[in-house]
Amino acid sequence: MKKTGTTLREIRENAMLSATKFYRGILSLQYAYRVEANTQLLSKEKMNELLDRHNMLIDEFYFVQRDYKLTELEEILYEFFQMKSTLDVKKMQSFVQTIDDKLADRENQFYENLKQIMLAYIDFNKTQNIESIRSVIQVIWIQLAKKNQWSYCELVLMCNVVFVFELDDLESMIKRLFKELNRYQQFKNIDELQVKAWFNYCTILRINGRMKETKTLLRNALERSIILNNGFLIYECKFRLYELDWVENEIEHREVLHDQVQRIIDALHLMEREAEAIDLVQDWKKRTGTQLKITGKSYVAAGV
Repeated sequence: MKKTGTTLREIRENAMLSATKFYRGILSLQYAYRVEANTQLLSKEKMNELLDRHNMLIDEFYFVQRDYKLTELEEILYEFFQMKSTLDVKKMQSFVQTIDDKLADRENQFYENLKQIMLAYIDFNKTQNIESIRSVIQVIWIQLAKKNQWSYCELVLMCNVVFVFELDDLESMIKRLFKELNRYQQFKNIDELQVKAWFNYCTILRINGRMKETKTLLRNALERSIILNNGFLIYECKFRLYELDWVENEIEHREVLHDQVQRIIDALHLMEREAEAIDLVQDWKKRTGTQLKITGKSYVAAGV
């Protein structure tokens, strides 16, 4: 990684500014030259003042300083966010290997927790036994419940596992989760995490017979997903709202819902999200008794 002064000089030269113009009113010319030569330290306050003047975020500065590369943690988070689905076993296995490589020469509690969650999801895809996930999450929840505040990485973990909690633990966990989300409301990727938390909370309510309580949360999640332009989250939220409509409305209206849900399945197929499409087809079959199709083939609730 380049030194601070070297990076500042690179940014200044790329902006085609003289040292006089670049540092004017913030550093004397002699001081600036010493900083660029890495013989003089620069205070955090002066650094922020410089970056603000030249319209650069501190994260961008560090990105340039690392030769336009993410940090190791940012790479892990990026790969995790890109995974999108816990149905993609191969991608999760590859991710576990990536984490193992990072853990080979040191300990890291966040990486270890993330690895255990991924392994539990892989096992769940084979056995469909949610207890394997719950036992892992319970250990992590006990760790986090003792803390006064969660880190962003801990928040990422919990937003993605809300739906595996049992009802006895759910209320206190959700209250804590939403408190932490509120604290990070202006931080990076927080909108997507908020949608995940809402949606996963709705999942556990639905599983436990409290489906009608999900409507407002699903509408909030849908609205936020549209703002995020996240097609997959949009379709997931719409599907669950249509499912709720099916439960609440009369038979005459239900026929329209089949067509609307079929459009969601067709859209997921076009997005190459076959596993998720099949999962929703099975859910719709169980809920309504109606068989939808993917690319001309029917998928029954018992399997493909």
